[in-house]
Amino acid sequence: MEHTTFKSTFERIGRVLLPEYSGTRIMMMPIVLGDLASVPDSVSHYIATLEALFELEDFSGEVGYLTIDEKIVTAGATHRRSGLHVDGVYRSDGGGWGGGGGWGGGRGDLRPDPPIPTVSDADFPKIQIPLPKERVPEKPIELKARQSPNGTGFVTVSSVSACRAWNQVFDGWPGPEGECDHLADQIDEETGATLTPGIAYWLDPLCVHESLPLQRTQSRQFVRLSYPSTAPWFEGYTPNPKGIRPTGPILPRRSFMEQ
Repeated sequence: MEHTTFKSTFERIGRVLLPEYSGTRIMMMPIVLGDLASVPDSVSHYIATLEALFELEDFSGEVGYLTIDEKIVTAGATHRRSGLHVDGVYRSDGGGWGGGGGWGGGRGDLRPDPPIPTVSDADFPKIQIPLPKERVPEKPIELKARQSPNGTGFVTVSSVSACRAWNQVFDGWPGPEGECDHLADQIDEETGATLTPGIAYWLDPLCVHESLPLQRTQSRQFVRLSYPSTAPWFEGYTPNPKGIRPTGPILPRRSFMEQ
């Protein structure tokens, strides 16, 4: 049997401000990276955040995918997926999403996020939240098209510290839905870090990470900007009312996306 290893990688890339909490939830909305005009009015309160994230990447003009998940998380619960996992691997009984890379720029298939209802501009009130007048990015910022042999990955930022990630090599391979708990005995805590609120991080598609339970009930904002990918896009993800279309094939809604 062939011996398999993979490298888990993440990188702190800059400071980013988030708007006030508003309960916004969108999933994998196609937008044109670097083009604020492609961002619909329903998330206009995130313009300053997206502008900052655009400045930290070099995929301008290409289609990326925006996820914003704001919710009240109860004490002891996790906001996102619990357990060690990667976001660049997913295979279902109905066939893998292979061939074109996974969501988040993975070379394999990406496990879908927890279901988020499809929304449109009409689903949101016109929230007028003052945008920050000044952003002070960390220096120096190296502008580059971040990617690895595994794909382009994604950048993420949150309002509350509740995720831990690792920079290390693992023996073996993630499970069919990206799960990595079977690799837990290899974890080297000296290579890990708990992600800091308000700091943007780039994660490789094979970055091993886990959501952490919150110590108290509170609101949390999670933002992910997935870099270009040709993976399938499922009906039930959030369409862009401005007509920006995904670059991969559009497939029917699947059962795992139901509430």
